[in-house]
Amino acid sequence: MENLIILGTGKSVYNCIEKGLFESIFDQDIFALNNFYEFMPYYPDAIVWTDFIPFFLGYQKELLSFIEKDVELIARELGTVYKDFKITTYKTTWFKNKAKGNYLYTGKDSLSGMFALSIGIKRNYKNIFLFGFDSKGDNKDYLYFKNKANIYNVSKDSTIDIFKKIDMKEFRELIKV
Repeated sequence: MENLIILGTGKSVYNCIEKGLFESIFDQDIFALNNFYEFMPYYPDAIVWTDFIPFFLGYQKELLSFIEKDVELIARELGTVYKDFKITTYKTTWFKNKAKGNYLYTGKDSLSGMFALSIGIKRNYKNIFLFGFDSKGDNKDYLYFKNKANIYNVSKDSTIDIFKKIDMKEFRELIKV
């Protein structure tokens, strides 16, 4: 697979939206983190989250309606919590040395963004573009992903400096829009 777009909820994503983000990515694979799908003019390919409470419980009815729209729902495995729903689950860990085989890395805070990055790498995306990844998480946690794929942070103002920072013009050039 070529490109994966991961849409987070950091403020910088709104600058990208104003610069035509949605018109540029409609034909790419898109993961929306948590409730970011509410801001989209079309459905993402997947909605990714890590929190059962409050996220899944708060949005359960709405989330489950996406199954009929062919949107993949992806959550970290929490025992048998999701067994009655059509939700893709992955085992996760906070520990870098245990993140192998069936365990995906989520960082010490079990962030949805790190979870989505781990899924993108597991699914062999060549290029992963991060939008709205402004400040959550520790650069040391993100270091785990360095050199596992071509990862670009489309936010020049982000405090996450592990990945190459690019602007919307550079992003469009890379995805050939």
